[in-house]
Amino acid sequence: MELRVGCIAGALEESEYARKLQAATSIHWSLPDPAAIPDADARRRAFVDVATALQARISEWLVEASGRPRPAADDARGRV
Repeated sequence: MELRVGCIAGALEESEYARKLQAATSIHWSLPDPAAIPDADARRRAFVDVATALQARISEWLVEASGRPRPAADDARGRV
């Protein structure tokens, strides 16, 4: 499964977009393909599992990319 995240076309000048695209990095996360599961209930659960995994990985990547320290476990749930 491949997920690409990019900029909205037209939001940047073409030269600026080209520079950002050249500086971009790729991240590969191996995840199972839920569509390949024949049983409908199991497939639905697998889609939820993949969505949850993607949400966690994207959140982790955003924290890393921001350069900020990771929030404490209680902070992540909105409690201090």
